[in-house]
Amino acid sequence: MKRRLGRLAGCVVLAGSILLAVVPAHAQTMKMVVTEIDVPTGDTVQTLEGLKYGQPWVVEFTSIRVERDLEKNLALWFITGSSGRARPERVQIVVKLMDSSGKDIATAKKATFVKTGGDNYEYVLKMKVKPEVWDAAKSVKVFVNFYIAS
Repeated sequence: MKRRLGRLAGCVVLAGSILLAVVPAHAQTMKMVVTEIDVPTGDTVQTLEGLKYGQPWVVEFTSIRVERDLEKNLALWFITGSSGRARPERVQIVVKLMDSSGKDIATAKKATFVKTGGDNYEYVLKMKVKPEVWDAAKSVKVFVNFYIAS
């Protein structure tokens, strides 16, 4: 007769054998969206297209601008987002500088929650980038991974 000795992270341990059962804490879906824009010049605000998720509520990112600090080799990306969802939405935002061959030459990432209430809010990503790398950039790709708990 087998008896249960304990349960560890989805595994049920039985005397004399191990029975593996994968049971997620909660199901989650993910949707990744991407858009590509020209490298911003100055402090101009560029519109982002297609970076949204949801029905009937919508979580979206609508614009981007960049501020550069040449002394620190730093680019600060300001991405405006909003959510009509009743609870905060977990996302990962990725900004990549791309060269003329389509190769990724600099990356900034941020995992955050999009605040509720429908108001626009700016999310800031820091990117270390040398002037010669910035000058080689021909486009910017912006990725958003939406993690939707069900």
